[in-house]
This record gives sequence, structure tokens and C-alpha cells, in this order.
Amino acid sequence: AAYRHQTLGKLPPHVYAIAEEAYQRMRREEYNQSVLVSGESGAGKTETTKILLEFLASVSVESHNKVMSMRLHCVSCC
Repeated sequence: AAYRHQTLGKLPPHVYAIAEEAYQRMRREEYNQSVLVSGESGAGKTETTKILLEFLASVSVESHNKVMSMRLHCVSCC
């Protein structure tokens, strides 16, 4: 909740801050947004992606005045 409606960079980097920024830009600009989750093996990419998706799902449910579509593109690297 601390990252909702905060400017990116105002608080320390966090998955919620990135997700909030992508969501707000998608709403404001009405243009698809992408979030790249990268890191070494075992760094928590899968868990971070789950957190991101849960956040985006919860805020999109709250937005009932506009229908939005979100696309998830998963890329796996060795």
C-alpha cells in the first residue's frame, strides 16, 4: 500500500513501485507497458513476477470505470 500513487524514485526501488508505475502509465497513456524481470538463477524472478501479477490484478479490479487489457510475455533465458 505504501507504493500506491507514489512517484517512481520517491521510495526505494521495489517491485510494487515498478508495477504501480507501469499500471499508471498504461492508464494515463492508454498504451501497453512492459516490465522486464531479470536476474541470475535463483534470484527470485518467478516470485517477483507472481507479486507483480497479483498487484496488477488487484489494482485492475479496483478500476471499474475503464476496461483494460494486460498482456504477459514471459521470456526465459539460460
